[in-house]
Amino acid sequence: MPRDQPDPYADASTTPFWDFAVGMSLLVLTIGGGLAAVYAIGYLATGQPELAWPLVGTFAVLFVTHVAFRRGRVAARRRA
Repeated sequence: MPRDQPDPYADASTTPFWDFAVGMSLLVLTIGGGLAAVYAIGYLATGQPELAWPLVGTFAVLFVTHVAFRRGRVAARRRA
């Protein structure tokens, strides 16, 4: 009686491009968004809100993009 061989690719992702996009957006959010948030807090603390708001916007755009990529990956995995 032959035994079934285990699938060597059973743990491979079904959405590698989405995984890459989510990983890169997380990296950009962590580095770029974190730096923007730190500078924005500093500008707000020193009474320069006109310099802080563009950085808050940058952080918001990076955060929304990351969340959109995560939701896209979840939708792609449900379809697969």
